[in-house]
Amino acid sequence: MKKYRDSAPRGWGRRGALLALAVIVATTGCAARAMQAPIEPTAPPAEISPPFFGPRNDADEPIWGVRDGIMVGLYPAAVGFGANEAGGPRGLLRIGYEDAGRVYFINFIALSPVTRDGRRGASELDDSPRDHRPGIIIKAYPPEFHTDIAHWESRLPPPLHTVAEVRRGPDGVREMSLVFRCERFPNDARIYLLVTIRENRPNEVMFQTFTEPGSPALATCFLSGTWGNLTRLRDLYLKGGVVNAKGLWPHFNGWEFAPPKLFGLAELARNRAGDVVFAARPDEARPWDVPGYPEPQALTQYYRRPAGTFDATLQGLVNGRAKFWKSHAPVYGGVSFENVGFLEDFRPGSPQIFGYWAGNPERLFD
Repeated sequence: MKKYRDSAPRGWGRRGALLALAVIVATTGCAARAMQAPIEPTAPPAEISPPFFGPRNDADEPIWGVRDGIMVGLYPAAVGFGANEAGGPRGLLRIGYEDAGRVYFINFIALSPVTRDGRRGASELDDSPRDHRPGIIIKAYPPEFHTDIAHWESRLPPPLHTVAEVRRGPDGVREMSLVFRCERFPNDARIYLLVTIRENRPNEVMFQTFTEPGSPALATCFLSGTWGNLTRLRDLYLKGGVVNAKGLWPHFNGWEFAPPKLFGLAELARNRAGDVVFAARPDEARPWDVPGYPEPQALTQYYRRPAGTFDATLQGLVNGRAKFWKSHAPVYGGVSFENVGFLEDFRPGSPQIFGYWAGNPERLFD
């Protein structure tokens, strides 16, 4: 792709601007560890049905994934962090991957449901109604939760080793699925995610968001990677080419968030199948040479929306930071993207696919 010529996003009207502002105030960043120490990869969990793995008993950490591919975990799991380190804040999904028998950290994903009357939810920052500490509590349930909420809504989550279901999808491909259920947010939103990992796409996890009975109607539910500056994501792939974070915010060096940037559907890149792909990666040739980078390769992180699953409200949203959240520690090399994700009108079940790619990023658009 050529370099993107226009670094300023186009206007999207008052409604879109207000919705973006509502969500971006709720987005988060992470400063869970010192940035000068290397992150040590952890050992992967045991398989539950090859090639899928997950907890074998309730003593295991809540992590599910596929061999030599992606994994997703819940608090207090430490995905790709050393055994003696905290796994990260509560209320965030942990994303990692396995490579040659070791697990590496990719990113956290935050959940931000916004009601139609403008009340925002923030899964990391909101206080839990259960213990009044920061971070919404998320528990794992079997996929049956989605088809029989009445049976499960008043029940405690079952044992961890029973929640994941491995089966063949409609196309015959094996897949593992489970449900991540959030407790009620302070804005009264009650959401759950149907989580699916497919054997033929081991580098991706699909999230489909739904509301439970009694939840207020949602304007949007923003799922965003929220620690992009740990991996120093700076190149953003758009239809018109590649835009760099330093081009979007050439003079920014503050400790707060850089102003959010929105890109409408007409500006978002697509692959040959017509899927929208919103991808970001480091602009350094060897980012792992600098302490703090969590893996031994340069990964592209991306969100993908399959053709036919989105409408004209779909936008890509990024913000940036030059210093790590809740600190004055500078990000090596300057401003990079912090939150990255899709913003759109809420449609129950719309697939939000998060993936990683170790090869040439141009291949994502084949």
